[in-house]
Amino acid sequence: MKHFFFLLFALVFAEQTSAQQAPGNHPDSLDYDLHLSSTVLLSGGNLSRVVSQNRLWGSVGNRLLQVVSENSYRFGKNGSRVVENDVLSRNYLRFFPKSRWYGYLLGTYEVNHRRSIENRWQLGLGSAYNFYQKTNRDFLRFGITVAQETARFKSDSYNLSGFDGTEKINEPRAIFRFGGVHSVLGKHLVLRHDTWFMAGLKHSDNYRWHTLLGLQVPVYQGFSFKTELDYTYENLTISGKNPFGTPSSQDDWTLSFGVAYDLNSLKK
Repeated sequence: MKHFFFLLFALVFAEQTSAQQAPGNHPDSLDYDLHLSSTVLLSGGNLSRVVSQNRLWGSVGNRLLQVVSENSYRFGKNGSRVVENDVLSRNYLRFFPKSRWYGYLLGTYEVNHRRSIENRWQLGLGSAYNFYQKTNRDFLRFGITVAQETARFKSDSYNLSGFDGTEKINEPRAIFRFGGVHSVLGKHLVLRHDTWFMAGLKHSDNYRWHTLLGLQVPVYQGFSFKTELDYTYENLTISGKNPFGTPSSQDDWTLSFGVAYDLNSLKK
Protein backbone atom coordinates (compact mmCIF):
# COMPACT_ATOMS: atom_id res chain seq x y z
CA MET A 1 0.00 0.00 0.00
CA LYS A 2 2.90 2.41 0.71
CA HIS A 3 3.97 2.07 -2.94
CA PHE A 4 0.53 3.20 -4.08
CA PHE A 5 0.66 6.38 -2.04
CA PHE A 6 4.23 7.11 -3.06
CA LEU A 7 3.01 6.87 -6.66
CA LEU A 8 -0.02 9.01 -5.81
CA PHE A 9 2.01 11.91 -4.45
CA ALA A 10 4.63 11.60 -7.19
CA LEU A 11 1.94 11.89 -9.86
CA VAL A 12 0.30 14.81 -8.06
CA PHE A 13 3.63 16.65 -7.98
CA ALA A 14 4.25 15.88 -11.65
CA GLU A 15 0.78 17.09 -12.59
CA GLN A 16 1.17 20.35 -10.67
CA THR A 17 4.55 20.95 -12.30
CA SER A 18 3.23 20.33 -15.82
CA ALA A 19 0.25 22.59 -15.15
CA GLN A 20 2.58 25.43 -14.19
CA GLN A 21 4.65 24.94 -17.33
CA ALA A 22 1.70 24.69 -19.72
CA PRO A 23 -1.42 26.38 -18.34
CA GLY A 24 -4.76 25.67 -19.94
CA ASN A 25 -7.20 22.83 -20.29
CA HIS A 26 -5.68 19.35 -20.51
CA PRO A 27 -8.31 16.67 -21.04
CA ASP A 28 -5.76 13.91 -20.37
CA SER A 29 -4.31 15.53 -17.22
CA LEU A 30 -4.34 13.66 -13.92
CA ASP A 31 -7.14 13.89 -11.41
CA TYR A 32 -6.27 13.08 -7.82
CA ASP A 33 -8.05 12.83 -4.51
CA LEU A 34 -7.16 12.07 -0.91
CA HIS A 35 -9.33 11.58 2.19
CA LEU A 36 -7.92 11.04 5.69
CA SER A 37 -9.95 10.64 8.87
CA SER A 38 -9.41 9.60 12.47
CA THR A 39 -12.30 8.93 14.81
CA VAL A 40 -13.17 7.53 18.21
CA LEU A 41 -16.22 5.32 18.23
CA LEU A 42 -18.88 3.95 20.53
CA SER A 43 -20.22 0.59 19.40
CA GLY A 44 -22.76 -2.11 20.17
CA GLY A 45 -23.40 -5.66 19.03
CA ASN A 46 -20.71 -8.06 20.22
CA LEU A 47 -19.56 -5.69 22.95
CA SER A 48 -19.84 -2.06 23.97
CA ARG A 49 -16.37 -0.55 23.69
CA VAL A 50 -14.31 2.51 22.80
CA VAL A 51 -12.07 2.07 19.75
CA SER A 52 -10.03 4.20 17.35
CA GLN A 53 -10.78 3.99 13.64
CA ASN A 54 -8.74 5.48 10.82
CA ARG A 55 -9.46 5.76 7.09
CA LEU A 56 -7.25 6.60 4.15
CA TRP A 57 -8.75 6.80 0.66
CA GLY A 58 -6.81 7.92 -2.39
CA SER A 59 -7.10 7.95 -6.17
CA VAL A 60 -5.07 9.09 -9.15
CA GLY A 61 -5.78 8.81 -12.87
CA ASN A 62 -7.10 10.40 -16.03
CA ARG A 63 -10.01 9.76 -18.39
CA LEU A 64 -8.49 6.44 -19.52
CA LEU A 65 -7.29 4.78 -16.29
CA GLN A 66 -7.70 5.41 -12.58
CA VAL A 67 -6.21 3.69 -9.52
CA VAL A 68 -8.32 3.86 -6.35
CA SER A 69 -7.40 2.57 -2.89
CA GLU A 70 -9.84 2.59 0.07
CA ASN A 71 -8.31 1.56 3.39
CA SER A 72 -9.44 1.42 7.00
CA TYR A 73 -7.82 0.30 10.23
CA ARG A 74 -9.55 -0.23 13.57
CA PHE A 75 -7.80 -0.94 16.86
CA GLY A 76 -8.97 -1.18 20.46
CA LYS A 77 -8.51 -2.92 23.78
CA ASN A 78 -10.76 -4.10 26.57
CA GLY A 79 -8.44 -3.85 29.52
CA SER A 80 -5.28 -5.71 28.48
CA ARG A 81 -7.11 -7.76 25.83
CA VAL A 82 -6.91 -6.70 22.19
CA VAL A 83 -10.48 -6.76 20.89
CA GLU A 84 -10.06 -4.77 17.68
CA ASN A 85 -7.22 -5.17 15.20
CA ASP A 86 -9.03 -5.04 11.84
CA VAL A 87 -7.77 -4.09 8.39
CA LEU A 88 -9.82 -3.61 5.22
CA SER A 89 -8.27 -2.59 1.90
CA ARG A 90 -10.25 -2.29 -1.37
CA ASN A 91 -8.29 -1.48 -4.51
CA TYR A 92 -9.53 -0.74 -8.03
CA LEU A 93 -8.13 -0.31 -11.49
CA ARG A 94 -10.85 1.57 -13.38
CA PHE A 95 -11.10 1.82 -17.16
CA PHE A 96 -12.59 5.01 -18.68
CA PRO A 97 -13.71 6.22 -15.21
CA LYS A 98 -15.26 9.46 -16.50
CA SER A 99 -17.69 7.59 -18.74
CA ARG A 100 -21.29 7.02 -17.70
CA TRP A 101 -20.52 3.29 -17.68
CA TYR A 102 -17.02 2.12 -16.79
CA GLY A 103 -15.33 -1.19 -16.00
CA TYR A 104 -12.85 -2.10 -13.28
CA LEU A 105 -10.75 -4.78 -11.63
CA LEU A 106 -11.24 -5.18 -7.88
CA GLY A 107 -8.86 -6.60 -5.30
CA THR A 108 -9.76 -6.74 -1.60
CA TYR A 109 -7.83 -7.81 1.49
CA GLU A 110 -9.29 -8.03 4.99
CA VAL A 111 -8.27 -9.11 8.47
CA ASN A 112 -11.02 -9.08 11.11
CA HIS A 113 -10.05 -9.94 14.67
CA ARG A 114 -13.60 -9.39 15.94
CA ARG A 115 -14.98 -12.14 13.70
CA SER A 116 -11.94 -14.43 13.95
CA ILE A 117 -11.15 -13.95 10.25
CA GLU A 118 -7.44 -14.56 9.77
CA ASN A 119 -7.59 -13.20 6.22
CA ARG A 120 -10.17 -12.75 3.47
CA TRP A 121 -9.32 -12.08 -0.18
CA GLN A 122 -11.43 -11.07 -3.17
CA LEU A 123 -10.48 -10.69 -6.81
CA GLY A 124 -13.10 -9.71 -9.34
CA LEU A 125 -14.23 -7.89 -12.45
CA GLY A 126 -17.06 -5.40 -12.48
CA SER A 127 -18.87 -2.46 -14.01
CA ALA A 128 -20.37 0.71 -12.55
CA TYR A 129 -22.89 3.32 -13.68
CA ASN A 130 -22.40 6.99 -12.83
CA PHE A 131 -25.74 8.69 -12.27
CA TYR A 132 -23.71 11.89 -12.01
CA GLN A 133 -20.20 12.99 -11.14
CA LYS A 134 -19.20 16.60 -10.44
CA THR A 135 -15.82 18.30 -10.29
CA ASN A 136 -16.29 19.19 -6.60
CA ARG A 137 -16.19 15.47 -5.59
CA ASP A 138 -19.98 14.91 -5.56
CA PHE A 139 -21.13 11.70 -7.24
CA LEU A 140 -23.77 8.98 -7.19
CA ARG A 141 -23.11 5.53 -8.66
CA PHE A 142 -24.10 1.88 -8.70
CA GLY A 143 -21.75 -1.03 -9.36
CA ILE A 144 -21.86 -4.80 -9.70
CA THR A 145 -18.89 -7.15 -9.44
CA VAL A 146 -18.39 -10.87 -9.94
CA ALA A 147 -15.57 -11.99 -7.64
CA GLN A 148 -13.89 -15.04 -6.19
CA GLU A 149 -13.49 -14.90 -2.42
CA THR A 150 -11.27 -16.97 -0.14
CA ALA A 151 -11.71 -16.61 3.62
CA ARG A 152 -9.65 -18.32 6.32
CA PHE A 153 -11.17 -18.38 9.81
CA LYS A 154 -9.50 -19.13 13.14
CA SER A 155 -12.16 -21.76 13.84
CA ASP A 156 -13.85 -24.59 11.94
CA SER A 157 -17.15 -24.39 13.83
CA TYR A 158 -19.88 -22.05 12.52
CA ASN A 159 -23.42 -20.93 13.20
CA LEU A 160 -24.35 -22.67 9.91
CA SER A 161 -23.46 -26.33 10.42
CA GLY A 162 -22.99 -27.01 6.70
CA PHE A 163 -19.66 -25.18 6.85
CA ASP A 164 -18.30 -27.04 9.90
CA GLY A 165 -14.99 -28.82 9.58
CA THR A 166 -13.09 -26.35 7.39
CA GLU A 167 -11.23 -23.16 8.26
CA LYS A 168 -10.92 -22.06 4.61
CA ILE A 169 -14.09 -21.20 2.69
CA ASN A 170 -14.12 -20.41 -1.04
CA GLU A 171 -17.12 -18.51 -2.36
CA PRO A 172 -17.84 -16.95 -5.77
CA ARG A 173 -19.83 -13.78 -5.19
CA ALA A 174 -22.05 -11.24 -6.88
CA ILE A 175 -21.28 -7.91 -5.20
CA PHE A 176 -23.64 -4.94 -5.46
CA ARG A 177 -22.55 -1.47 -4.40
CA PHE A 178 -24.51 1.78 -4.21
CA GLY A 179 -23.03 5.00 -2.87
CA GLY A 180 -22.23 8.65 -3.27
CA VAL A 181 -21.00 11.93 -1.84
CA HIS A 182 -23.28 14.98 -1.69
CA SER A 183 -22.63 18.60 -0.70
CA VAL A 184 -25.72 20.13 0.92
CA LEU A 185 -26.74 23.45 2.48
CA GLY A 186 -24.36 25.41 0.30
CA LYS A 187 -21.46 23.00 0.96
CA HIS A 188 -21.76 23.51 4.74
CA LEU A 189 -22.42 19.77 5.08
CA VAL A 190 -21.00 16.79 3.19
CA LEU A 191 -22.98 13.53 3.21
CA ARG A 192 -21.31 10.21 2.38
CA HIS A 193 -23.12 6.91 1.99
CA ASP A 194 -21.92 3.52 0.81
CA THR A 195 -23.78 0.19 0.86
CA TRP A 196 -22.45 -3.21 -0.18
CA PHE A 197 -24.41 -6.44 -0.56
CA MET A 198 -22.35 -9.58 -1.18
CA ALA A 199 -24.39 -12.56 -2.31
CA GLY A 200 -22.99 -16.10 -2.28
CA LEU A 201 -23.26 -17.78 -5.68
CA LYS A 202 -22.23 -21.22 -4.41
CA HIS A 203 -23.90 -21.09 -0.99
CA SER A 204 -26.90 -18.77 -0.90
CA ASP A 205 -26.78 -18.57 2.92
CA ASN A 206 -23.20 -17.21 2.86
CA TYR A 207 -24.08 -13.55 2.35
CA ARG A 208 -23.33 -10.26 4.09
CA TRP A 209 -23.85 -6.53 3.76
CA HIS A 210 -22.14 -3.38 4.93
CA THR A 211 -23.47 0.19 5.16
CA LEU A 212 -21.39 3.27 5.91
CA LEU A 213 -23.01 6.66 6.54
CA GLY A 214 -20.91 9.76 7.18
CA LEU A 215 -21.63 13.44 7.80
CA GLN A 216 -18.88 16.06 7.63
CA VAL A 217 -18.96 19.71 8.67
CA PRO A 218 -16.19 21.59 6.83
CA VAL A 219 -14.16 23.85 9.12
CA TYR A 220 -11.04 25.21 7.42
CA GLN A 221 -8.75 24.45 4.47
CA GLY A 222 -9.94 20.89 3.85
CA PHE A 223 -10.41 19.97 7.52
CA SER A 224 -13.83 19.00 8.88
CA PHE A 225 -15.59 17.43 11.84
CA LYS A 226 -16.89 13.98 11.01
CA THR A 227 -19.63 11.69 12.35
CA GLU A 228 -19.87 8.16 10.97
CA LEU A 229 -22.25 5.23 11.36
CA ASP A 230 -20.83 1.86 10.25
CA TYR A 231 -23.07 -1.23 10.16
CA THR A 232 -22.12 -4.77 9.14
CA TYR A 233 -24.16 -7.97 8.97
CA GLU A 234 -22.61 -11.37 8.16
CA ASN A 235 -24.90 -14.39 7.95
CA LEU A 236 -21.98 -16.81 8.36
CA THR A 237 -20.01 -16.44 11.59
CA ILE A 238 -18.02 -18.67 13.89
CA SER A 239 -19.97 -20.37 16.67
CA GLY A 240 -19.09 -20.07 20.32
CA LYS A 241 -17.20 -17.07 21.65
CA ASN A 242 -15.41 -14.30 19.80
CA PRO A 243 -12.32 -12.36 21.02
CA PHE A 244 -14.53 -10.30 23.39
CA GLY A 245 -15.40 -13.42 25.37
CA THR A 246 -19.07 -13.05 24.42
CA PRO A 247 -21.20 -15.15 22.04
CA SER A 248 -20.49 -14.40 18.39
CA SER A 249 -22.95 -11.97 16.81
CA GLN A 250 -23.99 -11.67 13.17
CA ASP A 251 -24.16 -7.89 13.23
CA ASP A 252 -22.05 -5.01 14.51
CA TRP A 253 -22.53 -1.27 14.47
CA THR A 254 -20.24 1.61 15.34
CA LEU A 255 -20.92 5.31 15.82
CA SER A 256 -17.78 7.42 15.56
CA PHE A 257 -16.80 11.07 15.99
CA GLY A 258 -13.60 12.73 14.87
CA VAL A 259 -11.86 14.82 12.24
CA ALA A 260 -11.20 14.43 8.52
CA TYR A 261 -9.07 16.03 5.84
CA ASP A 262 -10.01 16.17 2.14
CA LEU A 263 -7.44 17.25 -0.39
CA ASN A 264 -10.00 17.63 -3.15
CA SER A 265 -11.97 20.25 -1.21
CA LEU A 266 -9.10 22.68 -1.90
CA LYS A 267 -9.34 22.28 -5.67
CA LYS A 268 -11.19 24.96 -7.59
